[in-house]
Amino acid sequence: MFDYVISPLTRDSFLADFWGRSFLHRPGNPGKFASLLPWSELNGVLEQHELEPPRFRLFQDGKAVDQARFTSILDGARRLRSRDFVQCLAKGATLIVDRMDELSPSVRRLAEAFEDVLRAPTCVNLYAGWRTQKGLDLHWDSQDTLILQISGRKHWRVYAPTRLHPLRADVGKVPTPTAQPVWDSILADGDAIYLPRGWWHVAFPVNEPSLHLTVTVLPSHGVDVLEWLVRRLQRHDEVRANAPLVGSASQRTRYLSRLQELVTMALHDADLLERFQQEWEARIPLRARVRLPFAPTEQLAPIITMDTHIRLATTWRLVFHAPIDDGKVRFAAGAVEAECDAELVPALKHLSATAPCSVRELCTHLPNEESARRLKTLLAVLALQGSIWTEQSSDPDDGRRVGVEP
Repeated sequence: MFDYVISPLTRDSFLADFWGRSFLHRPGNPGKFASLLPWSELNGVLEQHELEPPRFRLFQDGKAVDQARFTSILDGARRLRSRDFVQCLAKGATLIVDRMDELSPSVRRLAEAFEDVLRAPTCVNLYAGWRTQKGLDLHWDSQDTLILQISGRKHWRVYAPTRLHPLRADVGKVPTPTAQPVWDSILADGDAIYLPRGWWHVAFPVNEPSLHLTVTVLPSHGVDVLEWLVRRLQRHDEVRANAPLVGSASQRTRYLSRLQELVTMALHDADLLERFQQEWEARIPLRARVRLPFAPTEQLAPIITMDTHIRLATTWRLVFHAPIDDGKVRFAAGAVEAECDAELVPALKHLSATAPCSVRELCTHLPNEESARRLKTLLAVLALQGSIWTEQSSDPDDGRRVGVEP
């Protein structure tokens, strides 16, 4: 789905030329994204779900519309007053619903596809407007966003960042842009734009129904790498020791020299970013995934064939540790620690929680049939432990499956 969203641009081109770097406008054909969230499905969400602010809200001209104008508290629950709700929209309010990936199966698959490619937590928010008033004021986001125009049109103004790669809790002020926008145009049905973190933007409906999804991606930053590195360095006595704030000049010099030595040695580790990435991805929260009626009866009877599709159940990616004796490698699947032959690692690294992979595909990364046999045995053990679940189809909503993701 990721490749379909950015087409005709290729994945390699997007990652090399735009991801984290530059604004992108990608024209599309009308209806390209319509199946992600039809208006009828949005109506059902609003009618059938008890949505609380700030997840569900109305904004107009940069200000939140008072919830009391279109909702009531009945029996301790907030209820939507549909007549008043529609009147607010008719007068120019913009509807915002956060985390639509938790409410719509197709939007969830969209978020999972982005997570699988970009290796970062992803959620999807909804914006709908009818008149000409903006919802939110000119602003920048502390995450990367991709806007998919589902229906109608919207007028966008996009400005270059006034501070590169700003953070939500930043040490420097991010000044408001004074230059002309880099893009001032209409986003039409089927179009998409990409906004790296820090790019300013504001959007206006054009007096017609407009619906778009904002894919919000939270990639790791250099700050995350350094914080992780500091935690790893805590194994050294000198890092845990008191800083010599009341020591002599020579003590301070020796102390700082030793810290510099430890940090320099750590940064020269060729596998540093790969190790960070493994642990970063393992901490990405999993979405609930329950497959009834088969899961309870087949949890303890997994059948692993070459056509079985595997998905991790307890962690987003496996975390591999340093090799141990006898050609073995230890790894963690959530809270479960296990070991395997080193030659199985290239196949296991392709397992993820977001996209199922067939055993046949995994075996293409192995040297011989004996390795494939050992892989199937290991996968069966992991299934019995609840670390993976299996399905007999690559379609995540088809076929018989084993296991439940927490």
